[in-house]
This record gives sequence, structure tokens and C-alpha cells, in this order.
Amino acid sequence: MLKRWRHSLEFRLFFGLSCLVLILMMVGSDLLIARQGTLIQREVEGRATAFARTFAVMGAAVVIDNLFRIQEAMAQ
Repeated sequence: MLKRWRHSLEFRLFFGLSCLVLILMMVGSDLLIARQGTLIQREVEGRATAFARTFAVMGAAVVIDNLFRIQEAMAQ
């Protein structure tokens, strides 16, 4: 292999370009995976916030409904 490396310009160019393409693909896939992770995290946070708000609104409606029923019972 060392003999081939020293005496073949074609082999060195092929090996160098292959390494360059491999490095570029690794960097690109790493950036893509990191971006997808961030997008998934934002989506999950948005859904959790909507879920919490839904239960907060439902809880407030139940409290107001119970208060109305208590006041109605006291008025009778």
C-alpha cells in the first residue's frame, strides 16, 4: 500500500477526494440530524404547551361552573 501511495498520483487523488467526500457527507448529515432534533424539540414543546393550556381552560371552566352551582344552591 505504501509503495502504491508513493508511486501513483491517481491513487492519491482518488483517496484524497474520497476522504473529502466522506468528510463533507458526515458534516452534512450531522448538521441535518442536529436541525431535526431541534425541530422535534420545538414541536414537542408546542404540543405540551397546548395540552397544558387546554387543561387550564377546562379547569377554569369547571371552577366557574362549580362556583355558579354553589351560589345557586345558597340562593335557594
